[in-house]
Amino acid sequence: MQQLAAVVNGYVRSAGLDRAVLVGHSMGSQVVVEAALREPELASTVVVMGCVVDPAARSAPRQGLRLLHDFLLETPGANWAVLQDYLRTGPRWYLRTVPHMLAYRTEEAVVRLGLPLLVVRGARDPIAGHDWAEQLRRLAPVARLVEIPGAAHVVMHTRPAEVATAVLAHCADVERQHRPTREG
Repeated sequence: MQQLAAVVNGYVRSAGLDRAVLVGHSMGSQVVVEAALREPELASTVVVMGCVVDPAARSAPRQGLRLLHDFLLETPGANWAVLQDYLRTGPRWYLRTVPHMLAYRTEEAVVRLGLPLLVVRGARDPIAGHDWAEQLRRLAPVARLVEIPGAAHVVMHTRPAEVATAVLAHCADVERQHRPTREG
C-alpha cells in the first residue's frame, strides 16, 4: 500500500493539484487512505467506495466468496468492467497483491486520518457490508456514510449519478467547513 500511495501522491504533486479529493474503490480505498496518511497536505478529503478488508472476512477464501457473491448481484456491464481489469492486470499481479490487501488494516488507518472521510457503499455490497462501513465511519475522526440503494460493490459503475451527487455534496460540505472566514 505504501508504494501505491506514493504513486498517487506523486501524481497529485506532478499534476499540480491543490487539495485533491482522493477517491478509491475496493483495494483502491486502502491506497487513498494510506496516501492521505503519508501526505495529508496534498488532499482535502478522502472518499472510499466498497472499502476492503472487513475484519470479519480477512482471508483470501472469504474475500473470494464475497467476490463471487458480488458477481451474482452486479449488472453484466459491471461484471464485464471488473473482468477486463482482472484480465489487464493478470493473475500474477492479483496473486501478488492480495496478501498486501489482506494485511492492510484499514480500520486502524482511518483512526489516524486527519482529513474528512466519506464512506460510500452499495446497499447490496457483500464485500463492504453495512456493519463494516459503519465501523469505518465510527472510527474515523470526521466521517459520513452514504449507502446507495440497489447497488452492489461496483457502485460507481452501476449508480454513477448517485455516487457523483454524494461525493460532490461531501466536497461542498468540506469546503464550507474549511473556508476561511472574514472577521469584522
